[in-house]
Amino acid sequence: LSAGKPVEVMLQAQGEGPVPEGCPQSATVTLQLLEPWGIMTNYSAQVRFGQSQTIKNLPPARYGVRASGLGAACYQVNLPVADLTGDASNAVTVEVAPAGSIRGVLRSGAGLAKGFAVVLLNVDADTTAAQVAFADEQGHFAFDGLRPGRYRIAAQPAAEASRARWVAD
Repeated sequence: LSAGKPVEVMLQAQGEGPVPEGCPQSATVTLQLLEPWGIMTNYSAQVRFGQSQTIKNLPPARYGVRASGLGAACYQVNLPVADLTGDASNAVTVEVAPAGSIRGVLRSGAGLAKGFAVVLLNVDADTTAAQVAFADEQGHFAFDGLRPGRYRIAAQPAAEASRARWVAD
């Protein structure tokens, strides 16, 4: 057995600048266990920009650190790992920067395209996670909180009954 360890978490703008415009003054920072312990345990804390927050009594392991609640105008720049397995200082900084957005209107040859799902995929990302938005009655759709990069976008008909699962097996 060993005692729980603390980790100090700080939320700051990328580089040394002030809080990016449109970002909230605080966000929820979650530490997700990366070790294959067979449990899904997350530890969270509300962290204000520029002020460190200590999360105590963590098992000595490695944790992925993610910020949520950043709003549509910010995104998390780095994806730090808090390593509590050694005796080193346990401090992690989460950097955020101004985010972009994509807004559009789907149109077809007959006018507005209703009942479509719009899929967005970051070409430069390490993961293949896609974002999905459904066009409203006027054909409008939006993606917010986007990091800079190249994106692929596509539209797929999505009947009202199949919104939960519109991609075939």
